Amino acid sequence: MRWIWLVAGILCAQQARDLAWEAGPPANVLRDAGTRWALVVGVSQHENLPAAAQLRYAHRDAEEFAGFLLTAGGGALPPDHVKVLTDERATLGEIRAALHSWLPGVAKPEDVVYVFFAGHGVVAEREEGYFVAHDSDPQNLHSTGLSFAEVEETLTRRMRAKLVVMMADACHAGQLGWSSYSGAGAGKAMGQLEKLGDRNFLKILSARPSEQSFEDARWNGGVFTYALLAGLRGGADRDGDKVVRASEVIDFLSERVPAETGARQNPRVAGTFDARLALATVPGAPVAGALALEVDGPDGVGVYVDHVFRGSLRTGRRLRVDGLAEGVHRVGADTGFEGLVKLNAPVSLMRLPLAKAERRVAELETAGQACVSDYVASTTAGPKRILLEKAVASLEELGRLRPQDGSIETRRLFCLGRLQIATNRFNEAEGSLRAALQRDPQFACARNALGVALGRLGRGTEARAEFDKAAELTPEWALPLVQVGNQLLAGGKVKDALGYFEKAVKMQPASRANRAALVRGYRAAGKTGEARRGAEELIQMDPGYAPGHLELARTLEAQGDALGAAGAYEAYLLLAPNYGDSEEIRARTGRLKTTGSGAAPTLKRK
Repeated sequence: MRWIWLVAGILCAQQARDLAWEAGPPANVLRDAGTRWALVVGVSQHENLPAAAQLRYAHRDAEEFAGFLLTAGGGALPPDHVKVLTDERATLGEIRAALHSWLPGVAKPEDVVYVFFAGHGVVAEREEGYFVAHDSDPQNLHSTGLSFAEVEETLTRRMRAKLVVMMADACHAGQLGWSSYSGAGAGKAMGQLEKLGDRNFLKILSARPSEQSFEDARWNGGVFTYALLAGLRGGADRDGDKVVRASEVIDFLSERVPAETGARQNPRVAGTFDARLALATVPGAPVAGALALEVDGPDGVGVYVDHVFRGSLRTGRRLRVDGLAEGVHRVGADTGFEGLVKLNAPVSLMRLPLAKAERRVAELETAGQACVSDYVASTTAGPKRILLEKAVASLEELGRLRPQDGSIETRRLFCLGRLQIATNRFNEAEGSLRAALQRDPQFACARNALGVALGRLGRGTEARAEFDKAAELTPEWALPLVQVGNQLLAGGKVKDALGYFEKAVKMQPASRANRAALVRGYRAAGKTGEARRGAEELIQMDPGYAPGHLELARTLEAQGDALGAAGAYEAYLLLAPNYGDSEEIRARTGRLKTTGSGAAPTLKRK
């Protein structure tokens, strides 16, 4: 019988590296028929969430859990058997590469697999559950979050291991940036996780569906992980046989977490499991020494010494491990190799190479996701052809490496459609985007892009229908509202357009593109004073945002300030010397400086 344990609470991002010294035999402390593997993710810091939604300890919880697995008590897993992704390394692309490619590729039928996630888990669009990666955007989690559905697809259908243990500490409170989001959305995530998998999918979850997970300095992390590690390190060994079993851990958590939180948080268990399954042993204490080891190598490599996680390498900085005794130590990296090294000097230096094949998959995932995340954020301007070409090529290569993953082709078709729009091939773009929507009708990004293509083909009614559908699918995403506003503005319905622009800015005030659209709306409505203030605020927000200077120039020109407009146009040209309208703007600027007159140009941007 095949068992799947879902322990979602920590996933920590680090990359694989190879160590070139004598390898020692793999340990089998827990007496498994096969071996054990772990994907550990912890996300405290998020690119697209407000300060109030950032967590403090999720990344640390991940590192602590991963480190424990490498100790004798945790099973003495080799370092290359533990993939850790934290904070800026826990991007959606990195997590997908580890979950969908690395883990199914290494786990064999007799192996045990851990999946541990610590961070935000929410129920968002259409009541679908998501883990929130470092670069996830709350406007559109369908396109930028790790859905519970894709986690289930891999763990239940593609994983060959006999047992998957998934632990989730993914129900933290706090506003994530949605105008309509409430803390109840975090609690619902636990209910969604309970439904994952079949009867052989066991989950240990940090809280009930109606509750939230807590972290605090008193636990130096999340209370769930604090209690979990306390139990695994011996606190749960009630019968004193020096083996911590599944049933003992569950009993320990069910008592310790409520006791620590005044019964506000109660862990849950779902699925079927062997109560006697060994999860840990109770080892002795390590002995410290006086020598040091310095490790150098590629950025992001996780380093372990004597099965203890010691930190990650950073570009231009060596990782120093102090307090080591003279003699032989087991040193490893999370790239695929571990070995034995003999220390007999005050400071020893080691250099680690890059594990290229595994790194390549993560690079492909990241490049492909960049096309989607860029579209959701819609905060950058200017030519994007290079980004789009790279995304299409990356997803093509990734699809060859993982042909069973249909979502890759869906994303490739979307990025191809964007590229075709950027190169004025609107009929081809329509075909690519409709193909993407055939594969995933809920893909709001493809809906919105299809609306853009149809609009460029002069099919305004059809375009509006696609924009409206995109807005319906992702009610917290501002871009479809801006597209509708642009369409109304082009049709002379200025008042209606302003309403859409104002709603978009209120929904996503940090978006420069939304604010630029609102400035255009004010100017079209003859509200040049409000347009000027809006353009000046936009430039103050981001002096390097070229469209902000362009909108100010056009507004000043509308107010009759020819020299002021010329100065703003020049600032735009400094930032955007090679845009499609740059030559037109140069000519316009020259005329304004010499004559102080002329009508505002019509500016087209791909």
